[in-house]
Amino acid sequence: MIDEAWRRADGAAARGGISIRPLESVDEVAALDTVFARVWGSRGHAFVPIELTQAMRFAGNYVVGAYEGDRMIGGSVGFFGE
Repeated sequence: MIDEAWRRADGAAARGGISIRPLESVDEVAALDTVFARVWGSRGHAFVPIELTQAMRFAGNYVVGAYEGDRMIGGSVGFFGE
């Protein structure tokens, strides 16, 4: 069921010209912070602190960017848990 959901989500994103992929570097996490600041407003600080996002990434949580070509246009950060 989960695999089917991922397949459908990836297909829908691809039809819209968007790719969704896990973030793998500090530079990508910093780019996500920039996107969040543009969308939500930075109020002088990171919306989600880069250190927290990095820790979440290393712990196996959901940290992805949505890309149009090579440009990050969105993203998502989520905790896994029961």
